[in-house]
Amino acid sequence: MSLLNRNIEQKNDLESNRVNIGEDDELTLQGYEPSFVRSLGLFILYILSCGIFVILTSWRPGMKIRIANRQCSLEHAKLLIVRDKHGNEFIEKVHSSQRDQSFCFKYFHHKKLKYVWKNEYKHFEKLKGLESQRCSVIYSQAEGATWSEAELKLDLYGQNSIEIEVLPIWKLVLDEVTGPFYLYQFFICSIWLLQLYYQFATCILLLSILSVATHVWQTRKQSIALRRQVQSTSTVSVVRDNRLVKISSIELVPGDVLVLPKHSQMNFECDAVLLTGSCIVDESMLTGESVPVPKIALVENVNSIYSPSIHKSNTLFSGTRLLNVHSRKDEDEVKAVVVRTGFSTAKGELARSILFPIQANNNLKKQLIKMSAIFFVIGLPCMGYTAYALKRFSYTTAEVLLIVIDVGTFLIPPVLPAVLTSINVHGQRRLKTKGIYCLNPRMITCSGEVDVMCFDKTGTLTEDTIDFAGIIPWKNHDNDDEHSFDSSPITDLEKLNDDLIVKSMAACHSLVQYEGNFEGDDLDIKLFTATGWRFADLQQDHINWNEFDKSPERIVTNGVSTIAIVKQFPFESFLQRMLVIGKDLTVGRYLAIIKGAPEIVASFYTKLKSLVVKYSYVKFPNYALPANDSNANFEMAENIPFNYHLAIDGDSFNAIRNDDQQLLNWIVAKGAIFARMSPDQKLNLINLLQKQGHSVGMCGDGANDCGALRAADAGISLSLAEASVASPFTYKKKDISCVPLLLKEGRCTLVATFGAFKYQVCYCFILLGAVLILFWYGTKPAEGTYVFVDIILNLLPPMLFGTTKPYHKLVRRKPIRNILSIVPQISMFSFILLQVAIYVFVTYSLVGKPWYEPMADNSTYIMDPPVNHLSYAIFSANMMSYVVSAIIFAPGPPYREQFFANKKYISVVTLNFLLIGMATMVAPQFLLDFLKFQPMPFDFRLQIFLISIGNFVFFFLWEKLFLEQILGQIIKRIKKKMNMKSSKPYKSILEEIDCQNWPFNDIIAPSSSSFHTNGNMKRRSSKSSDSLPLNLMNRFINEEML
Repeated sequence: MSLLNRNIEQKNDLESNRVNIGEDDELTLQGYEPSFVRSLGLFILYILSCGIFVILTSWRPGMKIRIANRQCSLEHAKLLIVRDKHGNEFIEKVHSSQRDQSFCFKYFHHKKLKYVWKNEYKHFEKLKGLESQRCSVIYSQAEGATWSEAELKLDLYGQNSIEIEVLPIWKLVLDEVTGPFYLYQFFICSIWLLQLYYQFATCILLLSILSVATHVWQTRKQSIALRRQVQSTSTVSVVRDNRLVKISSIELVPGDVLVLPKHSQMNFECDAVLLTGSCIVDESMLTGESVPVPKIALVENVNSIYSPSIHKSNTLFSGTRLLNVHSRKDEDEVKAVVVRTGFSTAKGELARSILFPIQANNNLKKQLIKMSAIFFVIGLPCMGYTAYALKRFSYTTAEVLLIVIDVGTFLIPPVLPAVLTSINVHGQRRLKTKGIYCLNPRMITCSGEVDVMCFDKTGTLTEDTIDFAGIIPWKNHDNDDEHSFDSSPITDLEKLNDDLIVKSMAACHSLVQYEGNFEGDDLDIKLFTATGWRFADLQQDHINWNEFDKSPERIVTNGVSTIAIVKQFPFESFLQRMLVIGKDLTVGRYLAIIKGAPEIVASFYTKLKSLVVKYSYVKFPNYALPANDSNANFEMAENIPFNYHLAIDGDSFNAIRNDDQQLLNWIVAKGAIFARMSPDQKLNLINLLQKQGHSVGMCGDGANDCGALRAADAGISLSLAEASVASPFTYKKKDISCVPLLLKEGRCTLVATFGAFKYQVCYCFILLGAVLILFWYGTKPAEGTYVFVDIILNLLPPMLFGTTKPYHKLVRRKPIRNILSIVPQISMFSFILLQVAIYVFVTYSLVGKPWYEPMADNSTYIMDPPVNHLSYAIFSANMMSYVVSAIIFAPGPPYREQFFANKKYISVVTLNFLLIGMATMVAPQFLLDFLKFQPMPFDFRLQIFLISIGNFVFFFLWEKLFLEQILGQIIKRIKKKMNMKSSKPYKSILEEIDCQNWPFNDIIAPSSSSFHTNGNMKRRSSKSSDSLPLNLMNRFINEEML
């Protein structure tokens, strides 16, 4: 029993250390308190490590907290290590606030949100406003707060402001230069300066300074721009102690009652719920849509829970602009209750999403880190070889040690980050010319990895609305079970002026009239305009207000009939319908008018049971009812291809997600249509696809799909509003033509990145191979040789890798997305090994020549190499290897244009070839003196040149024909023959689907129909034009469905 209690206590402790459980921002907390002994030990460790441990703990601050502090319970903690779902750790301080003995609390901030200690539950909890409260609770705040209550709430919630911190330049520079790469650059530049190789060291320092300055400038520019966009204050009217007072918007707290001005516009600085009246707001800052949006008062429903996402039509969001306020005759003031302030508001959430974006696809970064580790492992034996080779000569230990350390500077290309940045910048510029804006150039490479593209439908694949074409009347006969439709639509609605359908079109909407124009949903405007009705004028139409107990929302008339809307329930996406209650003043009766999704309307109107529409489709067990068409014929011949799409709606998606994870994975893997998905469901779908191993792109309008756009590996927002800043890419036009443009550019950038990486790696290691051969003979390349190789030959080509434009066609074949895969590895290491083998061959050929002059053992040669034959022979072959690599590693179709299409790159490569040809074949004395090459006979130089030409021919065929065309197919056949499973989860899921013959084995045909399969049915992909409708929820499959 005690063991059971202990397990329960441990589980409770674990739960108390987690906050936001089940949410996307779920956090795990670890508490720590100061320890003098541990802090002293860390200080001693800093000293003994000569500051190295200071750098390590700056990269991993969690390590510093764990070493210098003692772990404790959250109740006594002064510091917290906060870990998110992605494994990222943050350090947060626990603060205390106490106004008096009756009001004190502990809290910490994380990503601009406040978490408060709940003493009764012994855990921290996110501080919320009035969201998730019952609507009746919100209405109970209608009298406003007192000054004392407001002061306490202000202390608890903080000021209603969105403060964007702009870090000082020195801190941004310090954060940047203490990164691993810049420390490595500092290390290699120090080694080169000790060897007086200042030319290339200066180039690297200048490139690093330029890179740091650019990054700091962009960071500050974005921070300042964001602060200007989101930071604002205004003077507002609130009710305090039952009196109307004016205060600054930064003093607003949840529960304050705002009184909205009727004849002036204002910017909203908080999220508030409308209690009385109605208004029109501009939400373009949040949604990207410049259409004015009407807002109406919240319905006081005891059982309803208020949610900003559900009650959008009743919520005035921070960041929106109030255009017009309307109150009914019996209402003196239009009031709204503040529900959220600061970073908890809609504008605050937007700012947080920009400041703390969802962890982007960093596959390339991880691959480069792994490759760097591999290169360091390769470098260890090279360092050992260098020490052994040089110790055979009369060099001092210090000189040998310096050269050994210098070998470490060959292992990672020093200009690689600058090269990768230039490739991304070139891609960013090309996208900008096509109207696609990219905030983070590194995301362009991620878009090249996309293998699944998701599209939002409404406003993205389709227009936001539809046009009114006409009405087809439905005629009832004497028998209620009999009915018919007229075949031709009626476009002139004057013929149906008193028909209920026309009255419904005129009355069932949420339109408002503002400055003579109708504002609201575009389709509602078109339907209302088609009826010929208008908003009534109280004096002109002689409206008698005594007929109403309460002022109506609006009154519409056509001059003959008049309808007053006494209550309206606006359209909500989760309800899929809207409802109005109106009074027909002409006949003196009330009307309840509803419009929405067919199945929802059918559930309200029992008469529709007589209207039966036959439908034929199949279903899954336990998730749907049989089809009702007794004439449905599902009989199919054997071996006939069966074409289908999988479709599912949001409610079904949630039901299966909670009930059957395997079925959900199968549906996600094969699904083509995901209908009526909420913003959270869209985000869940993106996450599921990513967990299955896909790189996912998302294209949406930037309104209710911002979460999915940010979570996707390449999110494209068809909006230039501020909300689109939360997605990596934005597009000027409201169409999806940007998708192939971005994918082509992404693939172009991705293959250019891999090509540049291979070029840089091969440049470093073939140079290292040439240098190691010279070490064996007791010398090294001269300073002039290093300058010629590092700066003249190898600085410009990789910097121009990104100037080649993408291929004009988007092909089905996907580029290699992993530099660690077998093909790129074979490409790099085969090239390096064969080049070094050529240098060894040239060396042995040279030393056997009678005219060869070997070098004597001289202690000065290691720092000041003499003129010699060996350097000339080896570097004649070595320098030509750079031209070969510049050609074979420059990718072309089907992802980039032809090699000769890039005139800049061709010019630089040609110039390098001519320089190398001049050094090898012409051998002018001034160039030989600069490189410290001793002249050699022409026939030997010609032999080296011909070997280099043969080297180019072989590797061009090896790279372009065998590795790119043949090897991949061979590997696929070997994997298939050996039944090797893919590391991608979605491929395993597809194999399970094929083995289970899903969905065909699970299909249940209608009892009155026959559906035969023999297991030999061929499956085609969802790109087929034919489709098999599929629905998985009972409420969408019933005889009332229209």
